[in-house]
Amino acid sequence: TWDFWTEPEPNNPPDAPSAPSPSDGATGVSIGTDLTWTGGDPDGDSVTYDVYLDAGNASPDQLVCGGVSTPACDPGTLSYETQYYWRVVATDANGASTESSTWDFWTEPEPNNPPDAPSAPSPSDGATGVTIGTDLTWTGGDPDGDAVTYDVYFAAWDSSPDTLTCDGVTTAACDPGTLSYETRYYWRVVATDANG
Repeated sequence: TWDFWTEPEPNNPPDAPSAPSPSDGATGVSIGTDLTWTGGDPDGDSVTYDVYLDAGNASPDQLVCGGVSTPACDPGTLSYETQYYWRVVATDANGASTESSTWDFWTEPEPNNPPDAPSAPSPSDGATGVTIGTDLTWTGGDPDGDAVTYDVYFAAWDSSPDTLTCDGVTTAACDPGTLSYETRYYWRVVATDANG
């Protein structure tokens, strides 16, 4: 009696990772996004994934998730307004591997906060006996560090001043000119940052 064994069933490599999220070429992607894709194996073998991600490098080689068993990767917090390239290498339990295409996406722009509300006016609100040659000053700024310009509206005896007296000044100061004696003045400042 003789016996023999037939050859082992051939191993097919895993399916090429596809259907990326963020999608290829996506823009405005959240800096907290996770990377996901569709994977699998035609033989039903278990598959692990290595994910490579780089900013500005069309041949990503920075391993951000190694040997994950589900088609998802948390790359951590990304940078604003940055183009990222990424690819996935799928490896089955028999050591065969398949690589995805290289995909790319752009992250969202950095959010813009409005300028700080002008405050600490000088002359102070309700001040009396102010000299007729006084300049108007205040405290300003921007929480994002953006450049700020100021429009100063100024009027005598009008509690809703709408006369533009200083237009687009870059320092927190305005010279309204020589004022009249014994006159009540009202003023307000509108701050605008470089992002509008």
